[in-house]
Amino acid sequence: MNSKILLFVVLGIVSLSFAGGPYLLVMDASGSMSDTTPPNYDETKMEAAKTAANNFIDQTSGEIALVVFDDCDAGGDINSGGIRLLQSFTTDKSALKSKVNSLEPYWDTPIADALTEAKAYLQSSKGTGTIILITDGQETCGGDPVTVAGGIYGQGVGTVHVIGYLIGGEAEETAMEIAEAGGGNYYSVENAVELEEALEDITGGGDIVCCPTTALLLLPFVGFFIKRRK
Repeated sequence: MNSKILLFVVLGIVSLSFAGGPYLLVMDASGSMSDTTPPNYDETKMEAAKTAANNFIDQTSGEIALVVFDDCDAGGDINSGGIRLLQSFTTDKSALKSKVNSLEPYWDTPIADALTEAKAYLQSSKGTGTIILITDGQETCGGDPVTVAGGIYGQGVGTVHVIGYLIGGEAEETAMEIAEAGGGNYYSVENAVELEEALEDITGGGDIVCCPTTALLLLPFVGFFIKRRK
């Protein structure tokens, strides 16, 4: 094989290996997630979000973790309270989907504090990664989620993408600002299909993790091969 072609292939594998993930889902479980969705109004926002999240989990081979927020809980323990780590990073799809299916709408929308705790968890567990915030509302606990998102991105912890679920007006403007400050994209969605499409776009189509160990092991041989060819 031509040495330049071999190098291109291996570097391509490496680039795929480190694309985007791991993914930290930060899901809104505030009271408004119990509202039903158009056009038939026979499914709640939460039910639609569960469907989309489960399909996302099925189609993504990398590690995913799940944080849920449903009540004001500044400075709380991420393992309990209104902002909770329901599932640490794992590739166990059954465990992830079980936690997603356990979600129930409750009360408030502490977006800033949820992002703050998500940042701390991501730093301590993986160092860096991608945060995906799914919300249908606006901050209700007095925080500044735009500033928090800017810190996540500016400090190199990760990128913050935001999926706004049936929101508009000031709430949507804030959601867009969160995504911009977090170096990510904003997606406006109205149903489970659009929510799933947004998740797929963020991950580049789903199956984004490809044999990083193999790729790295190949690199020394590429260098040796190129040297022998000279």
